[in-house]
Amino acid sequence: MVKINNLKSHKISVLHYWNLGLRSTRKIHRDTKIPLSTISYQLKKLRTQGSLKHRQGNGRKRKIDAKRARALGQCANHRVVKWLKYAKQGIIVAGGNREGNSFKQLSGPQGIIVAGGNREGNSFKQLSGPQGIIVDQFNQIYMADRGNNRVMCWLEGAKKGSIVVGGNGYGNESNQLFYPMGLSFDQQRNLYVADSINNRIQKFEIDFN
Repeated sequence: MVKINNLKSHKISVLHYWNLGLRSTRKIHRDTKIPLSTISYQLKKLRTQGSLKHRQGNGRKRKIDAKRARALGQCANHRVVKWLKYAKQGIIVAGGNREGNSFKQLSGPQGIIVAGGNREGNSFKQLSGPQGIIVDQFNQIYMADRGNNRVMCWLEGAKKGSIVVGGNGYGNESNQLFYPMGLSFDQQRNLYVADSINNRIQKFEIDFN
C-alpha cells in the first residue's frame, strides 16, 4: 500500500499512475488511499495539459495524446496516416494511391479485434489496460493485462484467453504482479515480465504442452 502524506506527494503519485496509462480515479484511490476529489482534480489537470485537440477532415475534434504518435487508419481514404507530436499534418505510411489491390494500394483498411473488446473487466474474455504485446510463431498473442495484474494468452480466433502468470491480485509475492508493462521471451521460451510498481523483472518458465 502506498502511503501519502501531503499534497505534493499526491500530485507525484497521481502523475506516476498517469504515466503508466492508468486513468481510473477509483483504481488509483484503491491503491493509494488518496481522496477521490484530489485524484479527480489532478487527473483533470493532466488531461488538460497532456492532450491536444486536432481536427480531422470531417470537422470533428479528436484528442491526441501529446506524448505519442498515432497511426490512424483512414478507411474512406484507403491509407494509414501517422501523426507525430504537435504535427499540423500527418505522414502517409501505407496506401494513399487510391483504392486497389496492388502492393502499393489499400482498400478500406480497418482493424480486427483479436483479443478483448468486451469492455474493461477481469473475466477470461476481458482485459484492463493491455500493454506489452508479443505474437509467437503459432500466432498466439501474449499481453500484459496491466489493470488485472496478469499476463494473458489469446489463441488465434479464440473468444477468450487464458492466464499465463499472475492473476492473484496485486502484490510483491513471486506469483503476483503489480501493473505489468512489458514482455519478452528468450530462446528457451522463458517469459520475462516487467513488473512496474514492484520495480523488478520476473522470469517464468512456461509450460507449452
